[in-house]
Amino acid sequence: MFVRAVSAGIRGTRPLATRARKPAASAAAAPAAAEGLGAPASAATKGARGIAASLDRDLSAASPALGILSASHVAAPGMEDAEESGGDLGRMPEVYRSLQQAYRDHLILYQHGSFYNLWGADAAAACKLVPLHMPASGKAGFPIASAHYWIPKIVSAGQTVLVASQVSGELPLQAIHPTLKGALSPLERALAAPTSGLRRVKTVPRKITRIITPGTLPSTFRTEDDIVSPVLGIFPATPRPIAQDDPRYVLCAVDTITGEVDVSYSTRSLLRDAVARIEPREIVLPHAAVQDFPARVRLHTDTYTPFRDTDAPLISVEQSSDLLATHSLSSLSDVYVTAIPNSWAQHNTNAVAFVARCFDSAPDAVFDWLGTTKEGRGQAKDAADRIGALCGTLEYLSSTMRADMPHLRWPGKQALLPYMHMDASTRESLDLLHTSRGRGKSSACLFWLLDQTVTKGGRRMLRERIAKPLVDLDEILRRQGVVAALVADNTLRGEIKAALKQAADLQQAMQTLARESSTSGSPERLAQAILAVTSSVEVAVQLSSALSSYCARARPSPDLAELQASAAIFAHPDVLTVQQRCATCLSRDPGRLVPEGVFPDVDRVRAVHREALGTLQATHRSIEQQIRGLRTSTADVRVALVEDPPGVWLIETTRAMKELLDPTIFIPQKGRSAYTPRFTTPEILKVQDSLRTAGDAVITEESRALRQVAQELTSHASLLGKVAEALSGLDVACSLADVALARGYTRPTLTSRPELDVEGGAHAVVAGVQADAAFVRNSCSLSTDRLWIITGPNMGGKSTFLRQHALMVVLAQMGAYVPATRAKIGIVDRIFTRIGASDNLAENQSTFMLEMEETARIARDATARSLVLLDEIGRGTAMADGMAIAAAVCRHLAATIGCRTLFATHFHELSSLATAVPGVSSHHVVVPETGGPLVFSHRIAPGAASVSHGLAVAQLAGLPAPLLVHAGHIRSQIESALQQIQHHIASAVASPPR
Repeated sequence: MFVRAVSAGIRGTRPLATRARKPAASAAAAPAAAEGLGAPASAATKGARGIAASLDRDLSAASPALGILSASHVAAPGMEDAEESGGDLGRMPEVYRSLQQAYRDHLILYQHGSFYNLWGADAAAACKLVPLHMPASGKAGFPIASAHYWIPKIVSAGQTVLVASQVSGELPLQAIHPTLKGALSPLERALAAPTSGLRRVKTVPRKITRIITPGTLPSTFRTEDDIVSPVLGIFPATPRPIAQDDPRYVLCAVDTITGEVDVSYSTRSLLRDAVARIEPREIVLPHAAVQDFPARVRLHTDTYTPFRDTDAPLISVEQSSDLLATHSLSSLSDVYVTAIPNSWAQHNTNAVAFVARCFDSAPDAVFDWLGTTKEGRGQAKDAADRIGALCGTLEYLSSTMRADMPHLRWPGKQALLPYMHMDASTRESLDLLHTSRGRGKSSACLFWLLDQTVTKGGRRMLRERIAKPLVDLDEILRRQGVVAALVADNTLRGEIKAALKQAADLQQAMQTLARESSTSGSPERLAQAILAVTSSVEVAVQLSSALSSYCARARPSPDLAELQASAAIFAHPDVLTVQQRCATCLSRDPGRLVPEGVFPDVDRVRAVHREALGTLQATHRSIEQQIRGLRTSTADVRVALVEDPPGVWLIETTRAMKELLDPTIFIPQKGRSAYTPRFTTPEILKVQDSLRTAGDAVITEESRALRQVAQELTSHASLLGKVAEALSGLDVACSLADVALARGYTRPTLTSRPELDVEGGAHAVVAGVQADAAFVRNSCSLSTDRLWIITGPNMGGKSTFLRQHALMVVLAQMGAYVPATRAKIGIVDRIFTRIGASDNLAENQSTFMLEMEETARIARDATARSLVLLDEIGRGTAMADGMAIAAAVCRHLAATIGCRTLFATHFHELSSLATAVPGVSSHHVVVPETGGPLVFSHRIAPGAASVSHGLAVAQLAGLPAPLLVHAGHIRSQIESALQQIQHHIASAVASPPR
């Protein structure tokens, strides 16, 4: 687990033992480092650097609100620009050095043109995490175009990244050099450039645009296995008198991709289970809650610069506590934990105003969500806890994501949603979203098996439905009905999938529109987002007619309810309005963002731009005639108009004409080679400025037009959110129908009674990995009998039999078909598993202790509607103790709780409980007696196993033959005594003490 501490806005992000603390440069060493490691600087060099330093101070003083860090260096003749050259460590920009000293636990990506550069300790640390090349100069970097490849690799290693981006735009030239009193014309600049003592260097100030952490990784940087990674805030709640021994926490989960927010409660004993359900990539908690983490977790801090509050306590030593010793988060090894100042979780008027700004709402919306008023009237139960958790989490996100904050959706007012409860160990043992080997190992899990989706939204929804199966029977049947309709009609399913392949990620597009429309965002990103909305809305309109036609010709059935609801959403008049608006406002011409004739202001500036282009072409023709008139031979002369770099127009001709041109009119410029000299003229410079001005006006007006369209679309955000949800739901239903048809699944019958009857059932994932025909199917009935005791040898298939029924329940209650010939399943409120052997030595917990803790949770929390899977109880202690505990647990689950239970054990003596406890039956794994090596049939049959076949398994493992013979002799002596034990167990369990 990565843990970092954040105080007052500067966040420490070093993983455990990942990189050494960067040495702070001393005050005396800083000037020497600034001058470089080469020859002493000249007077002109020092003077230019003094100007740059003065300008940096002026900019910092003048623009604190903009977050501007500094200007670029101004280079004098003979001085290498430290920022451009990269040089050695002494030549790193002073701004970078300042950032290193302030943000000592971040890797700082310093934008220079089209590259991100790192120097010194940052470069060395990055090269240890990813295979970047760092020469002896001490600088490393990579192109911005490949940031989507490098940044996720750095962040996945537990290191956060600070991005210092160039601020677009130029400062006036007289602001760079104090001797330039007036503005220079383009011609004067061109004439002065070779001889004035100044190079034409743009001043490029920089500001911190993002702090990228595992939970705030941009959506474009995420992998397919990382489509849902919310940031989870955990904040202590107000204690309640009746639960002093189990403190409560407020959980605030924010999905940084879709903007969905969920606020709920958990107790300390259930905290780990709640975190496992949400599956965050990053956890945020206040310093006050850090003590609830185990002693082995270290919190690294440095000297922080205050961001908002100066009284927030800093943690600089290890924290240790016995809180959460049992249900700690330490097992979540890939979760990154950040400690923030306590004061960020405010619950005052300022907090309400801040939260309202984050949701782009009025403060009244916050009070409405809290269920109270500004004056405090109404049922404001736990309002302070909820607003504090929300404020603390959003403070962290706003300070890291900054302008990339997602457009947030208000959380629901209902704290506990009707989902099936599964604790962390259950989710891990069932391999729902990834295997027990950890996040990212997605093969051979239930999500891997079911994922046939074609959209990102569908993939996110499929993950959510697997993680949170429903317990509402009516809602489950609505979902199931869609899958049934698509299974029955291949044509409809094919039409829906073909349409969905043309849809974009509508949720992400709406996030981009909401973010970019309120800022001076990129017009290209706005156009792409509008295009994504256009394609998705067109798909929705297309599916509206297809679904309506299908529902009209199909026989009336409750299964059509969800399809009819989706068709009604797609056919909403506002959806058609959005489609028509998008169709008319977006250009299909690759060279234009908006079409002609829609926005008058855009048409006007385009006309000016076309006129400027015509003037440039006319000027080129005039110059061409002048140059051709100077030629001394009949040979043709090439006179071309080239644009290099973009926005700079030059005349390119042949070397023979160079000596014939008047340098006061044809001003030499740097060309590609000596054979193709390039020139500019006062006329071209004048037209060039006009053309650049006109081009900037076109971009400005196009951006304004696109922002106007984006604002119109965001006014329909609620409806478009429903459209996105309906499209994702259809994608999930098609995926489940494809899997059901390909693997021969059947539609389960769901009831509200506590029953579980399965014929010909299979383990969905194991049968999916193997050939379905090779998997041995088994039946199970937990209706009359409430508990099955299953005995048999190791590797016989007992654990697989247990897990397959839990997976069938998950599939049924998420609305899917199940791998069985016939299935009748009563709604399950909770699934508990006690499978496998493990320990936690760091927490001083043995295998048997963990086993007993899991068993205690089951005995305490299971209800009559729960499904319990027990694979061995009592094997970690003496036989008498272990067998007694196992027998008592069996009777408690069957007679007291009455939950549906599958109990696999090697205590064959427990089979006698079938005659002593009502509702208990005995079953075993069939092992054919062939007289040869042990053969596993993997079939489950009634009755107890006659022998455990432990010696046969030991023989397969290669134990020496003399040892096995001796073990067989000892076993024969013990078995006679065990027959008496079996009789005593049955009588003791049948007559429990009162």
